Amino acid sequence: MKVYFNRFEAEVRKGRADCYLIVGEEPWQRIAACDMVRAHARELGCVREMFFAGAGFDPGSLSRAANSGNLFGGERSLLDLRVDGAVSAALAEVIKNYNNSPPPGVILMIQAAKVDARNAWVKRIVERDEAVMVTTYNKTGDEFKTWLKGRIQAAGLNLEPAAEELLTLRADGNLPAAENALEKISLSHDAGELLSAEVISTTIGDSSRFSVYDLADAAVVGDLDTAVRVLYSLRADNAPLPLALWAVTHKLRLLAEGSTQGPPNARKVLQRALKRQVSWHRLLHRCAAVDHTVKNSDVRTGWEAMLRLVSQVCGVRV
Repeated sequence: MKVYFNRFEAEVRKGRADCYLIVGEEPWQRIAACDMVRAHARELGCVREMFFAGAGFDPGSLSRAANSGNLFGGERSLLDLRVDGAVSAALAEVIKNYNNSPPPGVILMIQAAKVDARNAWVKRIVERDEAVMVTTYNKTGDEFKTWLKGRIQAAGLNLEPAAEELLTLRADGNLPAAENALEKISLSHDAGELLSAEVISTTIGDSSRFSVYDLADAAVVGDLDTAVRVLYSLRADNAPLPLALWAVTHKLRLLAEGSTQGPPNARKVLQRALKRQVSWHRLLHRCAAVDHTVKNSDVRTGWEAMLRLVSQVCGVRV
């Protein structure tokens, strides 16, 4: 079945799904949706196994894991599959077979930037009551304002209209930035306190110096000094490392595809980057290795790997 993001958590809590397809590149909703599934799986006592469907991935490994989950001590398992690029025919067949005959005690979660709704494996997920598909996307205009208002209420904050408008302008459709700002406001002020625009400006003023998008933009145009400065600033501000990696990966994927789509400022960055003599596909594969490091190493090692990646994107031989 297909659901909107605001209904996704309710479907997860029902506990009847054995397959989740999370599609889209908007980071806050994608990470939130994955966290909902992982939290549910932990409550069930599932053992999590990760798969990254990039270059050289063996779809048979996913099939074997799905069908061997109950052979050892009856453990439940969460198969966490992240797809880089298009889903291969072999992997599509594995996913379709899983949904045709789901093994007991197994949950399959698939993350993909894009899928073709006409593909048989996607149709199979959509038509099943025990499978859930959600698409994440950037929110703009009134839709973003409605989302932000809901997040303000959920955080127990009381903002004057001018303060809410200021926060909307500062976030500018950026869900992670809005969420980070709300967290900072919540930590700085008591619940129920009426907050003015001046208070909001003072509270979140420093947090808007740099974003993960600034990091990606500086890196792809080869501005090493700015990229490194932004990276260290993000690290000092305890920015989520996976989001920083996502921003760089997303920009590299657009460049690998030769795309210059997006808002005017984003198009200018992509057009400028495409003039560089760089193998964007090679750098995109490098992101997969950094992603593995981030997920399986300590925080310091993860940031060091990110620094090497950013340096390579800027054209520095590491």
